[in-house]
Amino acid sequence: MNVAFRVDSSNVIGAGHLKRCLKLAEELRKKSSKIIFITKNFKGNFNKLITKKNFKIILIKQDTIQNDIKATKSICIQYQIDSLIMDHYYLGIDWEKKIKKCVKKFIIIDDFSDKKHFCDLIINNLYREKNNKTKNLTGLKYIIIPSHFSQVSNKDKLKKRITIGFFFGSTDKKNCIGKIIKII
Repeated sequence: MNVAFRVDSSNVIGAGHLKRCLKLAEELRKKSSKIIFITKNFKGNFNKLITKKNFKIILIKQDTIQNDIKATKSICIQYQIDSLIMDHYYLGIDWEKKIKKCVKKFIIIDDFSDKKHFCDLIINNLYREKNNKTKNLTGLKYIIIPSHFSQVSNKDKLKKRITIGFFFGSTDKKNCIGKIIKII
């Protein structure tokens, strides 16, 4: 099975989408022959995280959606991609309809519950109305959390306390976390 991820990162977009995809890619590495990341080379990107985990990265141009579709299709055909996983807010349903035709399985990771998609599977940690044609993995049991956030040592399990975590992404330009800390 050959898998590709279509995801971008930058100092504006953040790294959350990419980190989710990297977590999933690490799990899929055990079952996949080939895993590649299709991404753009945006300013302040986190693409080094991909190469650090020893995954192949293919950069596409930062221009129109139509060229993004052509480039993604071409890469999927060239690398004989069976499953394409997309974690992206801005590509849209027209992009999805054109890409789905060139892969066996098209999977979308999404945080929104009201967005329409055209795919085989949606992974969404929020509740979502089910579409008859699309398989849905919804709810908190399907949240994808990078390992360094989800690991708890036995010593921590023995402590009787409640820990609440806040995360506003890797680009908290409005200092939301600082404001929450002041309130608490």
